[in-house]
Amino acid sequence: MEEKIKNIILLGENVNTELKEATNGLPKNVFESVCSFLNTTGGYIILGVNDKKEIIGIKRELVEKIKKDYTTQCNNREVINPTILSELHEIEIDGKILLYTHIEESTEIHKCKGKVFIRNYEGDFDISNNIPLIASIHNKKRKIFDEDTIYPYVSVEEDLRHDLIEKA
Repeated sequence: MEEKIKNIILLGENVNTELKEATNGLPKNVFESVCSFLNTTGGYIILGVNDKKEIIGIKRELVEKIKKDYTTQCNNREVINPTILSELHEIEIDGKILLYTHIEESTEIHKCKGKVFIRNYEGDFDISNNIPLIASIHNKKRKIFDEDTIYPYVSVEEDLRHDLIEKA
């Protein structure tokens, strides 16, 4: 995993990567990136790296607090709604501690502190007042995640293989 994280850092910030310093604790705006990744195509958040791709690291005494704060806030409806299960993973690179997480694209539209964010290029953008764009994202998600799709030409009687279903 160390090599993968190094390569992600080398590429720098982009539509799927957010780098944050986190020298004094968990950056407050990290949840805008979490929300953006949930609403678009997902991505990596790496703490302990600046925008110039320099590995700054995180002080050992802050690591557990940052991890706890992150997990707590991901489960706080006031911060991320709907809430998510996500945690930060610790890795040491070049003798410095980094924390990282990978956020998968969600089937839902999420809000951060009541605002809808998306990821574009290397930034997080508030689109809360852009109803057509929010509708477009919702429609895209409906096409990708088809658990809510109705298939009118499929029938239980003709298309379901009953021999595959074990009777209880």
